[in-house]
Amino acid sequence: MGDGDIITQADSAGDAELAAVVALPQVIVLNLNGTCFKIPRERLLSLPQNILFDLSTGMAQPTESEDEPDSVICVDFSPTCFKHVLDVLDDSDKDLEFIPLADFKVVSPDQGHAGAQDPEISEDEWDNDSIENAPWIEDRLLGIPEVLLHRPAYILLREDLDYYVLSDPKQDWDTTVHLKNRIGENLTCGGNNMQVFNNLRNRDVMDSPEFHLMQMLVLAGVSTDECWGVRERKPNTSKILSMKFCALKIPTEEASEDTLVSLNKLVLFWRKPAKKCWWCQFEQEDVKIHARRVWTLELCISGLAG
Repeated sequence: MGDGDIITQADSAGDAELAAVVALPQVIVLNLNGTCFKIPRERLLSLPQNILFDLSTGMAQPTESEDEPDSVICVDFSPTCFKHVLDVLDDSDKDLEFIPLADFKVVSPDQGHAGAQDPEISEDEWDNDSIENAPWIEDRLLGIPEVLLHRPAYILLREDLDYYVLSDPKQDWDTTVHLKNRIGENLTCGGNNMQVFNNLRNRDVMDSPEFHLMQMLVLAGVSTDECWGVRERKPNTSKILSMKFCALKIPTEEASEDTLVSLNKLVLFWRKPAKKCWWCQFEQEDVKIHARRVWTLELCISGLAG
């Protein structure tokens, strides 16, 4: 794909998926690919929408036994990524009391944001409305959104990488499998692959949406050499999942105009995960590789109900 790459503003989990989560018991036991987590339902619902969507779509029916009185739900999701998110949340808001959202004046993600309404938007629309110009932000200098002064907020960055190895068709199956495994290992932890922005396309191209995305995140406290919190290959597949979940850096009222504007832009991604997809190609071990990268950005604000 070239200039016509599809850019989407991902919906939160659909009504059916969210209904399945809300209908769960007060305490849930999640079996994530063999690793169990016991978590209160309210705590589960406070997780980023992107995580909830994956949990709900990969969820099997709860099972009960005499030895295990709690409902156990099996989900095809990375336990390492799930633990990474829980560990970051537990560092600051484990005992946080939930309060009504109506108590705060929060910018609605649907107001003035073209991408929030459209299932698909073009790259031009992404350039104008999502990162660079942000027409929904008023001309006057915005302060720090009130909700961020009282509630912990977090940035979720995620990359889903699918890679395709164009090996010699005359090569036997075992050799092909070993080749894919080696390349998968190289893409997972080799070189600078652990750095978040290393593989972000056009990040050094001035005024590109990726450039503005990186600048926005850097002003929010993500360093340019930030490393993924988790980067792992899904067993027996050509898929690599990377995730960075970190606390949002709240500036002082004396912060620069650029910092405050970036902070208000990020609020637009609260409960509205935004996705960007692109293809790239390169060579490793004298074979061509095509890779599809999907980036997801979301802002998570803890301790809000409703």
